[in-house]
Amino acid sequence: MPTRPPLNRLPKPLRTLNKIFLLKAPAGSPTWVGFIQKPHGLNGRLLVHLDTTVSKSQWPPRFEHVWLETRGQKVPYRCLESQFKVPGGLILHLEGVNSPMDVQPLLKSRVGIEGVRIAPVVSSGEVWGFNEDDLPGAVLIDLSSGLKAVLVRLHRRPPQDFLEFTVNEQPVYLPLVPNFVRQWDPVLRELTVSLPDGLLDLYLSGESESGETESGEAESKTSHDAD
Repeated sequence: MPTRPPLNRLPKPLRTLNKIFLLKAPAGSPTWVGFIQKPHGLNGRLLVHLDTTVSKSQWPPRFEHVWLETRGQKVPYRCLESQFKVPGGLILHLEGVNSPMDVQPLLKSRVGIEGVRIAPVVSSGEVWGFNEDDLPGAVLIDLSSGLKAVLVRLHRRPPQDFLEFTVNEQPVYLPLVPNFVRQWDPVLRELTVSLPDGLLDLYLSGESESGETESGEAESKTSHDAD
């Protein structure tokens, strides 16, 4: 459970805010959903950029508390008002934050909310540390070659699911199995993998036909590699 940061270690604008931090932190663990992007209006409301796509049914009906991570400190604030802003934004009014000047020291702080239900991906008998909405636009990093690529999406194709990423604008498909997929970093949005030998050659050599035939044949081959 986080403790209240010492007042003398906080910048002056935060010292006033620290006085309204809850003496007893909420018991649950927050789900980190985005970061404070900018003030919204003149009354201390702030705009949160959401990093994840969550349907309304997955959000709690109201937020009594909101967690902010600022300079390594994770602290709960009382939430007076919340309002979704389409697309990809959330407007919050926190107790003690009453002007754009009050918002300034909180900019870029991570925002966590309790009760957000984001189901992790379950595949190949494993519960992975990410959900499907985490993947588009995230970075894939190959341990052996150092290759960095952009993840596109997760393909659900029972009995074997596949990750799609692009190299030189060419789609590549990787089976979602522990042999190949190693670690997910939710903060950096990076997925560390160990690509099987020959996988990139299969897609980048021009041997496969384009379209659905290409992905089907390649996925079939990489499925055998995963075994």
